[in-house]
Amino acid sequence: MFSIDNWQEIFHTIRKNKLRTFLTAFSVSWGIFMLIFLLGAGDGLQRGVEYQFSDDATNRISLRGGTTSKPYKGTNPGKRISFTNEDFSYINELIEGIDKISGRFYCWGEMTVRHGKKYSSFDVLGVHPEHRFIEKQNMVQGRYINEIDINQRRKVAAIGTKVVEGLFEDDVDPVGKWIDVNGIPYKVIGVYEDPGGEGELRRIMIPITCAQLTYNGSNQLHNIMFTVGAATVEESKKIENETIALLSKRHQFDPEDKKAISLWNSVETFKKFNDM
Repeated sequence: MFSIDNWQEIFHTIRKNKLRTFLTAFSVSWGIFMLIFLLGAGDGLQRGVEYQFSDDATNRISLRGGTTSKPYKGTNPGKRISFTNEDFSYINELIEGIDKISGRFYCWGEMTVRHGKKYSSFDVLGVHPEHRFIEKQNMVQGRYINEIDINQRRKVAAIGTKVVEGLFEDDVDPVGKWIDVNGIPYKVIGVYEDPGGEGELRRIMIPITCAQLTYNGSNQLHNIMFTVGAATVEESKKIENETIALLSKRHQFDPEDKKAISLWNSVETFKKFNDM
């Protein structure tokens, strides 16, 4: 228990050593401030990483064709690498460790979508059924694209919730209704949510075979993506290298040419962020 004499001695010492008292108080305050700042920054970085990966599977490998930068077996640099349905089939059948796989075909151009008197512009993508798991698209109504849709090239569509808001009245169930995409009718079979935000929710997913047929895609794919289950970083790198080796044989490019294929391995990237 402090007495009055103790307090008088403390105040006397403080008055006698004003600079030292100020510097001590400043040091303690600065230390507390930096601790709070660093804890906040660390928490913000963690939340940022979680958001960055919220709309994609963290065990995903994505591939997109590029342009070669090295000569290979008599082929000059500058060769454009484009994926096909055959590449998709070879990867799916020959590469071990793949869990879910999908191709993507982007229906480029201004896509005006109508229902009744309402219309707006949305992105239209051709995909395979397992695309929903890779992109973490959760169905809130109806169903997603299935293998029958793919095999029969059905004109059906799974649409994001923002598409529903843009085309349908609040009291209208969109499932079973028809929408017009640049003059072509598609039947809405389901509505999905996506944690990736508004841009992801303004998309219309149609069977990839229908997209290729309708929009002059032949057998072309713009992307191939797949998940690798519970693979470690080392195991995912092995799958990545085997996939590149397979594609290099099919398209005749140097497997060491990093420009030939644009590749993103989220297993590796996610671990780096977590370690940081």
